[in-house]
Amino acid sequence: MPYKSQADQRRHDKEYQRKRRETEAPPAAFPEELKSTRPIRTVADVLARVDTYLQLLESGDMPVATRCRTAKELLSVSIKALEVADLGGRIKRIEEHLKLRGLSLPVVAPAPEQGESETEIIQ
Repeated sequence: MPYKSQADQRRHDKEYQRKRRETEAPPAAFPEELKSTRPIRTVADVLARVDTYLQLLESGDMPVATRCRTAKELLSVSIKALEVADLGGRIKRIEEHLKLRGLSLPVVAPAPEQGESETEIIQ
């Protein structure tokens, strides 16, 4: 019998689907052989870990849809990591280009101390 309230019906449906998913494919613990003791400190560490997981994912026996969703998430993380890795180089190239044109980026002066002029220019 349907619920009178749509919110109650939605709540029931969500709970039913959650229980159904748990019985069909119960959550598994993360495999010990995939756990890494090396902390992630740099973009290179992120990319190395993602590469390892992608290789394991390709050789796994998961359903195709699950492998595709997982690969999509891992690759989106890789793209963001690559963008961050290249950010420093991009800023450096912009600064060099501005120097060649005789321009420089504006530098924000710190708040003046008591007794100093507010119009002091930082060189």
